[in-house]
Amino acid sequence: MEEKTILEELLLKKSQQKKKISPINYKKRWFVLTKANLSYYEYDKGKKGSKKGSIEIEKIRCVETVNLEELTPPARQYPFQIVYKGGLLYIYGTNEESRERWLAALHKEIKDNSDLLNKYHKGFFISGKFLCCNQTCKTAPGCTIWEKCNVFFHSIYSHNQKKKSMNPKLKVKSKKCRCEQLGT
Repeated sequence: MEEKTILEELLLKKSQQKKKISPINYKKRWFVLTKANLSYYEYDKGKKGSKKGSIEIEKIRCVETVNLEELTPPARQYPFQIVYKGGLLYIYGTNEESRERWLAALHKEIKDNSDLLNKYHKGFFISGKFLCCNQTCKTAPGCTIWEKCNVFFHSIYSHNQKKKSMNPKLKVKSKKCRCEQLGT
């Protein structure tokens, strides 16, 4: 059974450079978001081709914009990143509305994930370091507070409190994002 598509669009994807000698390149990919996965496919001559990759929604830890690189060409003006268990993916919206649509849809799908990050990197990882803080490890903790983590936590907390007030005998487990667990 195929999952219902939440959002799909032709977007630009930056190579993940899993090997140190991999060149930086950008490819158009057809992205498809469902409740379970964010998948991307080859795209040629107006047709979706073979699947090139997929990220389980429950493994996504952060979705946020990225600061532009210097001398960014027009096709790469609207970057956003997906930090997930096992990697980091940079994607480019076709325009501001496209990027905002993807951010909103992804935020909605990940808001209940159990391992959201409290910090992220607002700069790209290029030439072996993050441009925002010069950390050289691709899995280094972020350097910028991710405000969405607090928003997600507080909306869940409010929802749980409302449930509890309607039924005082109900035991509601409180989900905490890492920002609350770490006391930040």
